Amino acid sequence: MTKRRYQSETDRRAAAFTHQARRMKRTQTGNQAALDERYGLNSRNRLHNSAAARLKTNLL
Repeated sequence: MTKRRYQSETDRRAAAFTHQARRMKRTQTGNQAALDERYGLNSRNRLHNSAAARLKTNLL
Protein backbone atom coordinates (compact mmCIF):
# COMPACT_ATOMS: atom_id res chain seq x y z
CA MET A 1 0.00 0.00 0.00
CA THR A 2 1.41 3.38 -0.95
CA LYS A 3 1.82 6.17 1.56
CA ARG A 4 -0.71 8.90 1.01
CA ARG A 5 0.46 12.47 0.69
CA TYR A 6 -1.86 15.14 2.01
CA GLN A 7 -1.82 18.84 1.24
CA SER A 8 -1.89 19.67 4.91
CA GLU A 9 -2.02 18.19 8.36
CA THR A 10 -5.67 19.27 8.43
CA ASP A 11 -6.46 17.12 5.40
CA ARG A 12 -4.66 14.19 6.96
CA ARG A 13 -6.63 14.52 10.18
CA ALA A 14 -9.90 14.87 8.31
CA ALA A 15 -9.12 11.68 6.38
CA ALA A 16 -8.25 9.84 9.58
CA PHE A 17 -11.49 11.04 11.14
CA THR A 18 -13.42 9.92 8.07
CA HIS A 19 -11.80 6.51 8.27
CA GLN A 20 -12.67 6.20 11.94
CA ALA A 21 -16.25 7.24 11.23
CA ARG A 22 -16.54 4.62 8.49
CA ARG A 23 -15.26 1.95 10.87
CA MET A 24 -17.78 2.98 13.50
CA LYS A 25 -20.51 2.93 10.89
CA ARG A 26 -19.55 -0.61 9.92
CA THR A 27 -19.45 -1.92 13.48
CA GLN A 28 -22.55 -0.15 14.79
CA THR A 29 -24.92 -0.23 11.85
CA GLY A 30 -27.87 -1.12 14.05
CA ASN A 31 -26.98 1.35 16.76
CA GLN A 32 -28.26 4.63 15.36
CA ALA A 33 -28.71 6.20 18.79
CA ALA A 34 -25.08 5.71 19.80
CA LEU A 35 -23.85 7.23 16.54
CA ASP A 36 -26.20 10.17 16.92
CA GLU A 37 -25.05 10.69 20.47
CA ARG A 38 -21.40 10.61 19.43
CA TYR A 39 -21.62 12.70 16.26
CA GLY A 40 -24.84 14.63 16.75
CA LEU A 41 -26.18 13.62 13.34
CA ASN A 42 -29.62 12.51 12.33
CA SER A 43 -28.45 10.30 9.47
CA ARG A 44 -25.82 7.60 9.32
CA ASN A 45 -25.04 7.88 5.60
CA ARG A 46 -23.92 11.49 6.05
CA LEU A 47 -21.63 10.43 8.89
CA HIS A 48 -18.24 10.36 7.21
CA ASN A 49 -18.80 13.42 5.01
CA SER A 50 -19.98 15.74 7.72
CA ALA A 51 -17.55 14.41 10.34
CA ALA A 52 -14.59 15.20 8.11
CA ALA A 53 -16.07 18.53 7.02
CA ARG A 54 -16.74 19.60 10.59
CA LEU A 55 -13.25 18.60 11.64
CA LYS A 56 -11.74 20.62 8.79
CA THR A 57 -13.75 23.74 9.56
CA ASN A 58 -12.91 23.46 13.27
CA LEU A 59 -9.20 23.30 12.55
CA LEU A 60 -9.03 26.06 9.95
